[in-house]
Amino acid sequence: MFEPSVPVEDEHVFNGDLLTHKTDLEFAMRRFPRILHILDHPRLRAEFAKYDRVANEARGKVRLYGFLAVTASTLALLALATRPVWPHALWNRWLAGAFEFGGMVAALIAIGGLWSGKWKHRWLTSRLMTERLRQWHFQLIVRRGHEVEASCKDEASIKTFQEERDRWLEHFLMEYRGHLDSQLESTIEDPLEKIAWLHEDCSKYAYDGTILKEVFVAYELLRFNHQYGFAVCKLESSTIMPIWKFLKWPAKAQRSVLSGATFMLFVTALILSALLICVNLFSEAEALELYLRTAAIAVAIIGAALSTIYEGLGVDAEIDRYREYREKISRLHDRFKHSTEGAQRLRCMEDMEYASVEEMQDFLRAHQKAKFVLA
Repeated sequence: MFEPSVPVEDEHVFNGDLLTHKTDLEFAMRRFPRILHILDHPRLRAEFAKYDRVANEARGKVRLYGFLAVTASTLALLALATRPVWPHALWNRWLAGAFEFGGMVAALIAIGGLWSGKWKHRWLTSRLMTERLRQWHFQLIVRRGHEVEASCKDEASIKTFQEERDRWLEHFLMEYRGHLDSQLESTIEDPLEKIAWLHEDCSKYAYDGTILKEVFVAYELLRFNHQYGFAVCKLESSTIMPIWKFLKWPAKAQRSVLSGATFMLFVTALILSALLICVNLFSEAEALELYLRTAAIAVAIIGAALSTIYEGLGVDAEIDRYREYREKISRLHDRFKHSTEGAQRLRCMEDMEYASVEEMQDFLRAHQKAKFVLA
């Protein structure tokens, strides 16, 4: 298995397949010295890091606006619903009004930020670019076999390959930089067959070559294992991360918490309903009835807020997508490991690249169409 980039007790680290972490690069230097220049692409990593930072920042804004909208609206409604049980002092009325007004203003600002679509669009276009760069890197390994093998002769051939690769990358960047709007639209709307391949020219490996055997090992570690680990991480049902990092939790862990909280609210609502019936039948304590009715309304408001968060996170769709992706990777990896011919293994690698593009397209479609996004 691939060596970890960080101690096992830390959070899952992504992007090691591009050798973005020092330990990953050191491992590749020891394990794959003959094809290190194929796996190690500093310029591509620099471009990837630039768009990854933008994507993470924009997603943070989307999350902030989403939670602010839900939280502020919930607090305003709770203040309004519970006002009858507040002490009737003048300062309490002013405090309740301030809660309601401040909550609604904050909610309107947050909803306006979401509806403008600026940050969501920036997040999706930047994430598109990072995944296309990753796909470009691995598709080069899969589809430019002749160039890869020719580059492994000596230092001069390595330099020639790196210069040619930079020209290929520049051509790719020219198609995407400044055109991410149209590229996003194309990726979402076009058939998968049209957008799948970033290296249209395909040159074959010499199937009996020793370089190809090393490529197979590297691809299995850096692509199959990394992508499978990514999907498994997204499908974990538990987490060691604290509650204030809830949005970074795996989808299954989020679903467990939200489902549990919703169930507890449902049970609470049933208990309050039963108590209200008892009070109406056996007591004339109007104050108690007021408190119970107010509590029931507050529970309903909190339940609606949790339901909105659940929908905003798109937990069920997220789980389904990653489960399907994990199963595809598992099947392809199994075929790859049990294939005895080089051509069959390369076909599995092509299918893996195709599956990664399909998963990216499904991700972008889901979040582009969502009117409220927290993921």
